[in-house]
Amino acid sequence: MSDSDLTPGERLRKARVAAGYKTAAEFAAKHGIPQPTYQQHETAKRGLKVPVAKGYERMLGNVDAAWILTGHGKAPPASDVIQLRPALEARERPASYEPMPRSPTRVRAVTVVARVQAGHWRETPELPGDERYDIFVPIPEVYAEHQVLSAEVVGNSMDLVYPEGSILVCVSTIGLGEDWTPIRGDRVVARRMSREGFFETTVKEYVVDDQGKGWLVPRSTDPSLTAVPAERAEADDDEPIRIIGLVVGSYRPERRRGDGA
Repeated sequence: MSDSDLTPGERLRKARVAAGYKTAAEFAAKHGIPQPTYQQHETAKRGLKVPVAKGYERMLGNVDAAWILTGHGKAPPASDVIQLRPALEARERPASYEPMPRSPTRVRAVTVVARVQAGHWRETPELPGDERYDIFVPIPEVYAEHQVLSAEVVGNSMDLVYPEGSILVCVSTIGLGEDWTPIRGDRVVARRMSREGFFETTVKEYVVDDQGKGWLVPRSTDPSLTAVPAERAEADDDEPIRIIGLVVGSYRPERRRGDGA
């Protein structure tokens, strides 16, 4: 059976074993990946997208993303070479040698669970399961123990900062504590619900005016988009605007050939 006859998950497992990781748990712990997420990738319970495969390419170092996804490309080396690697790494080390510790939050898998788009109302606030996907991103140490999720930017309400297609890395405000409030310059994810039960989720910059009032401000090339008060409901809303996430990072995929000009 050739590599191309295997599933992406089976090729991922083959590369992981070839890299010297005996178990999925060992690999996940080494790289700060939630173990259930990684195991679902190996067992094909969760699909592998290109950004995720590229993340595994960097972590494994012995294959490329194309091979993981298709079976064609840089494949892991022969097993006899792999078996020698631990011995070669240990040779000539001083007795006091200790490997440099890796931060468990250096690279982490987060799930894109929503799309943020000003003025667009959806029946549900989050994406259905089959539209979600994972991406590997660095997470600041200070948020290592917090719930971290991700959202895809649609539209131009923040295109001066986050062009359409950008991926936002967000910390849930629930885990930040009851006393947490945004400060001037924070980029936040806000949500509101209409009387009909539809949801709007958007990203804005938090600004405080001279009277101390908070505003959610678009950073956009579209002058028709205006700031919204951060602390009251819109006139036709049953539920006030709620800040549900703090943006702690972002990722902008490069445009691929065939995506347009």
